[in-house]
Amino acid sequence: MDYFDYASTTPMDARVLDIYREVAEHYWGNPNSLHDIGGSAKEILDRCTDSLASLFGVPSAGLTFTSGGSAGNAAALIGLSHGRKHVGSHIIIGGAEHASIHTAAGQLESAGFEITVIPSRENGLIDLRQLKSSVRKDTILVSIAHCNGEIGVIQPMGEIKEILRDCAALLHSDLVQSFGKWPIEEVIRHTDSFTVSSHKIHGPKGMGALYIDPSIDLLPVQKNSGTPDLPGITAFTAAAERAVPMPDHYQMLRDSFFSSLDRKLGNGYRVFEGPPGQQLPQVIGLAIEGIEGQWLMLECNRRGIAISTGSACQSGMQGIPITLKSMGATERDGKEFIRISFGPSTTLEKIDRLTDTLAEVRLSILSGGVI
Repeated sequence: MDYFDYASTTPMDARVLDIYREVAEHYWGNPNSLHDIGGSAKEILDRCTDSLASLFGVPSAGLTFTSGGSAGNAAALIGLSHGRKHVGSHIIIGGAEHASIHTAAGQLESAGFEITVIPSRENGLIDLRQLKSSVRKDTILVSIAHCNGEIGVIQPMGEIKEILRDCAALLHSDLVQSFGKWPIEEVIRHTDSFTVSSHKIHGPKGMGALYIDPSIDLLPVQKNSGTPDLPGITAFTAAAERAVPMPDHYQMLRDSFFSSLDRKLGNGYRVFEGPPGQQLPQVIGLAIEGIEGQWLMLECNRRGIAISTGSACQSGMQGIPITLKSMGATERDGKEFIRISFGPSTTLEKIDRLTDTLAEVRLSILSGGVI
């Protein structure tokens, strides 16, 4: 099957899988134990923590391994909000944030915090004017994802941080979709906390990391505890070290995809994307005229091609995808929306087969044929 759903998850890198097996077999001790077996495991854990912190350019004291991006987002929002309750109770999130952010915000609202949701503009970028007008003296936290997982728009984190410069609000950012695919060094300098995930960069599932500036007060219950998943942590660290952004390569594939689609569909599709320079090239959000995305996804699957209709964390939920809703898109846009995302196995030949399939399905519908 040709896989075009890398924004959802990725297969483990072969070398990363070897490392996972090696650690699971030979370093199975609990790093919290005081005997030598535990000590050997603790050395590996510390080495992984230091390596990942160095990769991010942050102090290792602020880095915690988590069970994934969603867990990290929840821990960041809940821990930071309760830790700064003495300063204020107003929180701002982006309308197109990952479901884990919206869920945590709902929990905080039930606990007495006030939540303001900032919509996106038609190009997917956060509405900076509305963000600026929404910031108050009692605003304690703002959460804006660096890269949107459904259409790949890159947010201007530097401009967002500038808006917050004169207030007490901290800035949290979900870097799950951009880590390993887009340069994030400058973004990290603008944030007080951020999350990343292993399975988006060819590491194991159920593993991620949360960074919070160690000088910031954090709700104690949010601190990590229990026996660390050392094989997962080691494999995740190896995957992070091997992850190299290749925007030029994926831009070439993106250009080829649209060139092929133009030849085969003409103007029979709509694209949802950010401005030049603010778009992750390997993530494509679009709608094929007259075809429901869910049905198109199933037809592609029947033909040996895997695409998606948006974030897998929202699959099964009714209504328009949260990103399109935040952008003010129509119900029709939501029904026809599909997401295509590229990865290491994506070739020009596979892209050509994909566009052939999209064109075949649409032609069959327009001609009244039975698929």
